Amino acid sequence: KDEDKPKDEDKPKDEDKPKDEDKPEPKAKPEPKAEAPAIKRSKVVPPPPQNLRVTTVPPPRVQVPFALYQPQPVPPPPPCNLVNHPPVEGIEVGAIAGSDNDREPPQAGILGVYFAHQRAVDQAAGRATGPVNYLALNLNEPLALAAFGAPGSGKSYFRGVVVESLLQHCRMLHLAQGLPQPGCVISVRVGAGPKVPLDFMASAQPNHNAREADLLYTCYGARPKGLEDQVLLCLPEEVAAYRQRYPFAMVLPLSLRLRDLSPLGLNGLMGIQEGKTPLYARELGLHLRELRAAADSSVADLRATLGGLHLSGTAKRLALHRLDLLGSFLAEDVDLRSLIKPGRIIQISVSTESLLPADARLLVALALDVLVLREGGAACPLLVDFDEAHELLKGDLLEAVAEHVLRDRRHINCGLILCTHSPRSLRKSLLSLLEVIAQFRSDDRDSLKHLSECVDIFKDLRPQHCASLADGRAWFWAQRYFQNDEDPETALSADRLQLLETRLRFSHHGGATRTAVPVEAR
Repeated sequence: KDEDKPKDEDKPKDEDKPKDEDKPEPKAKPEPKAEAPAIKRSKVVPPPPQNLRVTTVPPPRVQVPFALYQPQPVPPPPPCNLVNHPPVEGIEVGAIAGSDNDREPPQAGILGVYFAHQRAVDQAAGRATGPVNYLALNLNEPLALAAFGAPGSGKSYFRGVVVESLLQHCRMLHLAQGLPQPGCVISVRVGAGPKVPLDFMASAQPNHNAREADLLYTCYGARPKGLEDQVLLCLPEEVAAYRQRYPFAMVLPLSLRLRDLSPLGLNGLMGIQEGKTPLYARELGLHLRELRAAADSSVADLRATLGGLHLSGTAKRLALHRLDLLGSFLAEDVDLRSLIKPGRIIQISVSTESLLPADARLLVALALDVLVLREGGAACPLLVDFDEAHELLKGDLLEAVAEHVLRDRRHINCGLILCTHSPRSLRKSLLSLLEVIAQFRSDDRDSLKHLSECVDIFKDLRPQHCASLADGRAWFWAQRYFQNDEDPETALSADRLQLLETRLRFSHHGGATRTAVPVEAR
């Protein structure tokens, strides 16, 4: 083993090591570049942490007292040169839509004329001629009506015919019994502000379209007259603009009393709605009895009750936020139901200039809850009008109120009329509750298919027959009729569609399509 170890002679000697002169010279280091002078920067001090809790107090609104007053008289209509043709001698009503066949209703208004012994192709093309029969609408019962069609097809005009027939008696346009019990109409609009005219404000004047007024007297023997009793509910900051534009109408700020809300309205105010925020709704739903008792008192009592409930911090903040959001529209000295009066039209206009669309629809739903669902038509028959229904019924509280009216209309004495160019935007559960439908001109095949899935009779309607309709004509269907026509070939039934030509209005129509050259000037 020792032999394997290296000996001393085997180790390298000092002379064998490389000398210093043999080492390579180190490279010269590059001279450092001159550094730029450092820029002095001010030290940024972070702001102190702020409280990230969102405030629940909205900015204050303009305070306008809810005080009834006497508006100015309706201005006289423009001069209208009527041609005094001899009027029709008598009107024989062939059928009354929306009424059982066992007895004639005590009040009904004429909708228009329908043609007999005509082929469907001729009717759709507007070539229906020959003998006509007059069709009336039952005004003694709350009905569920709808008018569908493209813009300018005549659906808004049809809606105006229904509304004015319920509000005011007009000779020759109602049955012999007249209109012993006029109704009250509540019309809803969400979105547009005071700069966009309201449809039924023009109805305060008689129909001053010379051609329509002349045909109204010639074909129906009736004279124009206006709907002068007009009430408008709007946002407080828009009251002054509306009063300046419509001095003949009573314009009031939209406000309501908390204790006038029904259970459905109170749940909607608190955000307790089926299918919406289920955890929050369940947590708050455990205290409905305490909330209902506090709501019967005042807003302050409800706020104090919410503060004392054993809720999570999130649920309590959401509940107080919803209450503060609509707190400016709650008042203890306001009685909305005092506005309901026979022969009056109440228009609710909530613009989205200072409210989100969802909040605007919520405010309208609460107003309808007080006006309609709380006591119904106890004072007189009611009719709720939804124009542009595709923009109003979007699955929130307003749609729930509309469905409640449709299902319980016979118990609350309140009907509903829907008007839209897109019936496919409405849920099938709503369409299946309708009992009177007028389909005007439209080339929307998807909407027609959607409608036919709810009402079987529209499966027989061809799209080309619907697209070629003339203005003012519609395919009409009703679930039941009272028959005066004993001819089985011309008698109306729920098993077939009938072509209807809408009658002319006795009040002025304000919802027509706006054109560059007005119709009166052509």
